[in-house]
Amino acid sequence: MTRSRRVFVGWERPVPVHASTAWAIDFLRATARNRGLTLTDHPHEAGQRVLLAAPGGALAAQVMQAAAAPEQLPAESFAMARTPAESQTLAIVVADEAGAVYALTELSDILRCSDTPATALSTLPARYEHPHVAVRSVSRMFSCHATDSAWFHDRGFWDEYLTELAVQRFNRFSLGFGLAYDYLIDKRVTDNYLCFVYPFLFSVPGYDVAVAGLTEDERQRNLESLQYIASAASLRGLEFGLGLWNHAYRLDPVIPSERWLISGLDASNHATYCGEALEMLLRACPEISALTFRVHFEGGVPEPTHDFWRVVTAALDRVARPIRLDAHAKGVNDELLEVLGSHDAPFTLSTKYWGEHMGLPYHQASIRSREFGVGGSAAEHSADGRDGAATTRRRSFTRYGYADYARDDAEYQLLHRVWPGTQRVLLWGDPAMAAGIGRQATFAGSQGIEWFEPLTFLGRKDSASRPLEQQTPRTDRDLYRDPELSGPGSSGWQKYLYTLRLWGRLSYDPGADPESWRRYLRSRFGAGTADCEAALGFASRILPLVLTAHAPSVAGNAYWPEMYTNIPLVADEHTAENPFAPFGWQPDSRFDMTPPYTFGNTSTLDPELFATVDEYVDSLLGDEATAKYSPMEVADWLQFLAQSALDHLSSARQLTDLSEAFRRLAIDVEILAHLGQFFAHKFRAAVAWRWHERTAQVAVLDSALAEYRSARDAWQQAADSADAYQRDLPFGRAPYQRGHWVDRLPGIDRDIAALTSHAAGNDCLRHADRPGVATRTAPRLQPQLGHVPPPAFKKGERLQLSFAAPAGSDVSIRVHYRPVNQAASWLVASTVADGDRFSLDIPADCTSGPYSLQYFVEVRSPHGTALYPRLDPVHLSNQPYFVVHADPALRWGRVSPQ
Repeated sequence: MTRSRRVFVGWERPVPVHASTAWAIDFLRATARNRGLTLTDHPHEAGQRVLLAAPGGALAAQVMQAAAAPEQLPAESFAMARTPAESQTLAIVVADEAGAVYALTELSDILRCSDTPATALSTLPARYEHPHVAVRSVSRMFSCHATDSAWFHDRGFWDEYLTELAVQRFNRFSLGFGLAYDYLIDKRVTDNYLCFVYPFLFSVPGYDVAVAGLTEDERQRNLESLQYIASAASLRGLEFGLGLWNHAYRLDPVIPSERWLISGLDASNHATYCGEALEMLLRACPEISALTFRVHFEGGVPEPTHDFWRVVTAALDRVARPIRLDAHAKGVNDELLEVLGSHDAPFTLSTKYWGEHMGLPYHQASIRSREFGVGGSAAEHSADGRDGAATTRRRSFTRYGYADYARDDAEYQLLHRVWPGTQRVLLWGDPAMAAGIGRQATFAGSQGIEWFEPLTFLGRKDSASRPLEQQTPRTDRDLYRDPELSGPGSSGWQKYLYTLRLWGRLSYDPGADPESWRRYLRSRFGAGTADCEAALGFASRILPLVLTAHAPSVAGNAYWPEMYTNIPLVADEHTAENPFAPFGWQPDSRFDMTPPYTFGNTSTLDPELFATVDEYVDSLLGDEATAKYSPMEVADWLQFLAQSALDHLSSARQLTDLSEAFRRLAIDVEILAHLGQFFAHKFRAAVAWRWHERTAQVAVLDSALAEYRSARDAWQQAADSADAYQRDLPFGRAPYQRGHWVDRLPGIDRDIAALTSHAAGNDCLRHADRPGVATRTAPRLQPQLGHVPPPAFKKGERLQLSFAAPAGSDVSIRVHYRPVNQAASWLVASTVADGDRFSLDIPADCTSGPYSLQYFVEVRSPHGTALYPRLDPVHLSNQPYFVVHADPALRWGRVSPQ
């Protein structure tokens, strides 16, 4: 054995060791053994030594200098370098226990990904790594008794899963219960296992609360599993959070349909029981350090809810340790803020980052106008006279985004949560977007970000136990019907190891060394690594872009872009019977839309920056073309992304062994690319159809049909590529929540038939007096503006903005501005021109409130329009507006001029 393969791992000198550091040392030693290295307890016998340097010593000083680290390391950071005197010694300096875990697991990850681990360890360059985001969390949700019970009780799974989270630099893990159903919306609920969690874990003295069909042994097993998960997370240095998303003991207060019916509670003892049960839970699981509650009506309590939560959260004051309180922000008003802020523990409001979906990395510049109308979605959901949603109706604009919570005088903090509605099954992995989200994680002063993991809500609403016709009930998370793809790593969380790696590491540091994810890809795909990374990267931008530009609903229950339920081009006034009305579910997404229910009328999820199809065409036919990003631009971007993904995938096939891992990646890239082609063609078809509706031109009708048929071909290719998947992927029981890509083809065919029928009976002139759509498309300028955002503004004073255009450019400039408050309207003002220089004073009333200021620029010339700062059409990961603060020390939202 060569001396270089004999390794010592330990401390420079004996010091007290935290449990998580000891775990990380043991994990590094185990990884080294598994990779063929020999561990020794004697440093002088080792060919390589990994030493944790004692703080303040000479060795630590040498490391800090070599790694260019600051004298005082920030929390969760580390530095490592080889000592000048002993090249065989890799010394590590850590800021704290978290820094030790990240440094040691970094070495473990390098070893497990390398073909030559001894060489990889001996050639590590000096480095200093520190976090840019304070909270980096993953949430795993128990949604289905049939599919989730196995992993909930599987301690081997938890050891492996939580280890991976620690290796990828997450610092919080949240286990959630009760989000499978929404109180006062869902009716005839059946799968309520662990939904109202307390009585499934223990009996609370003084209350005769029982769960039908639950044995005492099963209840004890549930509690023991939860205790193990909490302790295993804490051992790995992860803060353990518990998401208690439902507090309704009866989800449908009218019909007692729950399979595990809960008795012994009513309005008179509900709040006190929950408060005492919460206290018991916190004492039974001392590792719980964060709690997430859904505090509006969907969380199980009719509104107003603040009195209920005052009783429940009083339990925090009776437990002698700090508990972080996290309230889902939807519907939160001043009364709730007072209750949540009345405890010594810090509390956060967690926002929906792009609704219940994943959009582009920037935070949307605006939310839909219907969120400010009378009624809104909560009113429409409250059927059969069951209300209890009055507060949420009044503050419907808090359904998603940071709403009006980004105040500089707030006593709370924010946390952004990425929901799983956009892409649930297919592999996601784009370093550019992951880094963009990491940069945006602190927007509005947020503490950071929490991700719902892939496959969240699989089996939701008892759908796993109630399969589609000719399918069988499922009891696991297996996705594939092809047996070659159903081996280890094909189903459940292991398919998404690369996704978790990007989310965690690029939240910790958006500028992380690409080697930190490429070594993983290299260990799987060898010479095809670069093309696999590029193919999946391009493909992963497709659905977030679709979600941003086409959003019939912000609800993940109703809109699933990955397995899109077709919205017609041709309006169909016929309303089909809704077989799911007794369950409280809508027939489609039209409940969340302003009529008509057509593709062209479907809102974007950022209406300030993106134009709908109808809006775009109507502006071309009007006096002034919109400067917003158009559906034609989006179609071009999608086509580029799709073709780039397919080109790199083709190259990868020539360089990579056709392993099961590569096949899974290739299948998903193909599906995503064909979905991108589908939406590109359908956007173009919709533009042509709208043009025909407005002008009666038949030539554009022919174009609409041709594009739509191309879209249909692309969807067929996606369905063909998805043949390896099971025929029913259930995320709910309604047709738009489950099934397979092939199931969506009949809806597309019906719409094409309607368009064909219209064309066949069309009496319109072949030569209308308006030019065709292609000749009227507004050209997009590439603005070359000179602009430096002001370093700060003074509250209550005007703020001057100035811009410089190239000489002789013949442009006009408008500024769109508002406080960083999504409840506020954008204001638009024209700049004053002085030659090629332009200026505007933002009025003092816009700088007087408790918000920072944001703005972007609309540039117009006889040659076209532009927005500035522009959205990068390749990576789609930058922030397309400027932010200025009253406090010059604040850094969030600041972007460099383009």
